[in-house]
Amino acid sequence: MKKEESKVIAQKLQKIPNGTLALKHCRAGGTGTTLFGEQFRAVTAGKGCMEAYETFPGIEVSFNVFLASEVKFRHDASDSVLEIYYCRSGRVGWNMQGGTAVYLGTGDVTAHSMACCADSAMMFPLGYSEGISISVDLKQLSSICPEVLKNAGVEADQLQNRFCSGKPSAIPSCSDLEHIFAPLFSAPVSVRISLLKLKVLEILIYLSNMKPLWIKLRKLKRLWVLSTPMNHAIIGGYLNTVRTGTAMC
Repeated sequence: MKKEESKVIAQKLQKIPNGTLALKHCRAGGTGTTLFGEQFRAVTAGKGCMEAYETFPGIEVSFNVFLASEVKFRHDASDSVLEIYYCRSGRVGWNMQGGTAVYLGTGDVTAHSMACCADSAMMFPLGYSEGISISVDLKQLSSICPEVLKNAGVEADQLQNRFCSGKPSAIPSCSDLEHIFAPLFSAPVSVRISLLKLKVLEILIYLSNMKPLWIKLRKLKRLWVLSTPMNHAIIGGYLNTVRTGTAMC
């Protein structure tokens, strides 16, 4: 299975030279500066592609495909921009600010502020990975909030307090997350923007309704999330049951 995944990714990136990370921005008439700002830099010895779409003011979604052992990123550090990353395939070890590292397997999600990953490196132990990142400018969301989110009780301040006030949160894979993200990879191009808008609303409602029982990382340096039926995580060599989102998975 892993060999097949690697072949598929290699085919997707066959036109991209080694040492290149292609950045594509599909604007929808807005400003579109949340993800690829002026300070955004990326370096890799392999290759990759990040294709970003603006869904709402201040909210962008990027399809990310990497065929590399490592990609280093530098961008503006903002604790008011929420970064959500979903790992579809491969493995990701994300070394962030302050020595914190988050390890993701297939179906896992991390949520954190863009201050956490302002100077970071994504490591791919299998040599490839595919995923989706969602960047949400919480200041814009607070002033220009879609009616659906308002009706669902989603508040930008609550999201910032939960996910942007400290170190990264990690959410193990579960059927709810698969339901949200999986359709995005098979959707026809003609309906992609519409579906992206729907799924952005869905993940923000999902995160807003999670019970605040996730692992606190303020005194920990590393978090390794494993995708298992029991939603377990290995933390500092000890096995603990992760309560993150278990009420919804």
